[in-house]
Amino acid sequence: TRVRAEAEAHVPALGRWLAAHAAPADAGRVAVYLRDVTRRAETQRALAASERRFRTLASSAVDAIVSADAEGRIVFWNPGATRIF
Repeated sequence: TRVRAEAEAHVPALGRWLAAHAAPADAGRVAVYLRDVTRRAETQRALAASERRFRTLASSAVDAIVSADAEGRIVFWNPGATRIF
C-alpha cells in the first residue's frame, strides 16, 4: 500500500512553521516536500489567544453578554446573563 504522511512543526532555528508532506515515489523512493505555513500557524495562535481572552472576560463579567448568529440563534451566553435572565 502507498502510505502518505503529513506533519507540522515549528523549526526554532528558522523561526518558521513548516508542513512536511511525504509520499512513496517510484523505485522504493520517498518524495518529501516542505511548505512554509508560518502565517497560518501564527494566525491560528493569535485567534486562540483572543478567544481565551474573550472567554476569560465574559465568564468573569457581572454584566450579561449574549451573542447571536445571523439567524438570531443564541451562540454564547455568559454566567452574568444566566443571573440576569
